[in-house]
Amino acid sequence: MPRDRSADLLNDILAFIDRIEAGHRQIPQQKPAWTRKPSMRCFTHCNTSAKRCPPLEVTNLAPQVPWQKIKAMRNLIAHDYAGIEAAVVWQTVEHRLPELRIAVEGILKRLS
Repeated sequence: MPRDRSADLLNDILAFIDRIEAGHRQIPQQKPAWTRKPSMRCFTHCNTSAKRCPPLEVTNLAPQVPWQKIKAMRNLIAHDYAGIEAAVVWQTVEHRLPELRIAVEGILKRLS
């Protein structure tokens, strides 16, 4: 029987949020999204980890999180990188990642 990786995936999300926020502080807001390549790569990994979280055991514990939008953002980054707007990335990092961090930390507490 495979081991439940939910906590590992959630901890990965938190680690990628840390990396995104650290990179975000080093780049001015007006720079184009493509200048944030390391952060965008972390977004992709963060979103992939979110996609792999089992719905019944994890994502249903935080229905306020827009899980489908998180998954959609990964596809946008992977397939339409040039179409990403810096303002959208900036808003996501400033407002959505802190919300996601709180939700993920709450899920981890409920799982332990």
